[in-house]
Amino acid sequence: MHKILKAPKTDEMRMTVSLTVTKGSPERCILAEYFLKEIKTNYQTLLLEWSALQEDLKNEIVNKIADNEQAKRPMSLLTVNKKDLAQLATEITQLKITLPAVLNQSKMANIGRVKALEEEALQLRKEKGEVESQVLYWKSRCQSAFAECQREKEENLKLRCDLQELTNQMSQQSEYCTSLGSACCTILWRVSRNEDSVQAILMGSKVDEFLSLISSTLKSFCEAYKTDWPQEDSHETQFILALCGIITNVAASAYGRDFLVNNHHGCQILDTHINVLSSMPISKCAQLKK
Repeated sequence: MHKILKAPKTDEMRMTVSLTVTKGSPERCILAEYFLKEIKTNYQTLLLEWSALQEDLKNEIVNKIADNEQAKRPMSLLTVNKKDLAQLATEITQLKITLPAVLNQSKMANIGRVKALEEEALQLRKEKGEVESQVLYWKSRCQSAFAECQREKEENLKLRCDLQELTNQMSQQSEYCTSLGSACCTILWRVSRNEDSVQAILMGSKVDEFLSLISSTLKSFCEAYKTDWPQEDSHETQFILALCGIITNVAASAYGRDFLVNNHHGCQILDTHINVLSSMPISKCAQLKK
């Protein structure tokens, strides 16, 4: 417990100031009055501060006493009816009896559900494994097919390059053969103007093969350039022109006519020669028809 401090009495706090006033000294009287006023002012200030401190201490002590009484006060009790308490006890007893059965029933239902879920999960795992194996199988097949496709692309590219190269070679070979055949047949055409030379040519061992070659060449030329005939100064036209000139020179001699009429290849080449001349356009093959 805090003790309440009491302010000192006014009589005890008073101070006695004795001033000896001498007659004929007014300065001392003024100084004494000033000190008395100062002392009274300080005294009033101390009284006010003391009163405020005492009030604060009282409030603090009252608050602490109220807190202690609140802490020591007992808890409030709830009054329950005896009938309600008995009913509550009965309900608790019934719950103790029925709750295990309900819980067991719910437990059994949950166990059945758990088993069904476990079987379903097992089936799903099995199906997942099968699907994964199929995925791996088809993935390997896809990779193999992709690799095979890449190989085939490379092979096709190589084959295209080879084909282009062979086409170029064939074109060069064809041009070379056409140029060579044009040159040789032109020379042979000029040689065949002599009747003795015609007889010498027809008495050779390769004359049948030569006549068959001329017939097939004329047919191929006619089929290849049926709609678009080449220029007359090209190697193909000169080659065909020389072949036709050779047949014309052979047919111009008596020995040659008899040979062509009596020979199978000779009759065939005459028919081919006539068909080629009749199918050629006049505007583009005037020199050949002469």
